[in-house]
Amino acid sequence: MIPFNRREVVFQKHLDFDLIRDGSCILYHKKDYLDKDKNWLSQKGYEVYEFHCHQWKDRHTMHTDLQDKLQFPYYGMNLDALNDSLKNRETVENSTGLILIFYQFDSYMSKDEEYSLNLLDVLNNCSRYFLLFGEKLLVLIQVDNRALEIYPISFNGVIWNFNERFAKSRGIPQEKMQVIGKKI
Repeated sequence: MIPFNRREVVFQKHLDFDLIRDGSCILYHKKDYLDKDKNWLSQKGYEVYEFHCHQWKDRHTMHTDLQDKLQFPYYGMNLDALNDSLKNRETVENSTGLILIFYQFDSYMSKDEEYSLNLLDVLNNCSRYFLLFGEKLLVLIQVDNRALEIYPISFNGVIWNFNERFAKSRGIPQEKMQVIGKKI
């Protein structure tokens, strides 16, 4: 499977292409936008895995949730292990790719900001690795804080989805933005 067909992308709506074009980690505030995109991706054959981050008390519960849902047979419960396990994980036959959805990610980020950023960095790097083999990995991140901006993740920020890309579309004045990290 090739990652995308150039002619199809030009003439047809390909949400997955639109999402991954600017980076593999995409922010959402409104769950209805996320649900709409999740449904489209699911109908196109993506494997969808959902994580409710407000339930993560610490790194251990986060890694336990990742291991259980992604069914890693051997997992070292750290970000290096996550990186290795994702890169070695086989996608289901005839699957278009993987979608990892993190609900209320900012609730966990408030507990362990640096580790949360490192998690996104690992996932972004794994997504680029997947593309080398014609596979796709997208990370959809729902946050309750609509003023959140996250920089940098592998030299890119975590971008907002198309419906909520601009602060104005989220009802946030520019001066009220909450920026995590430094924009490069």
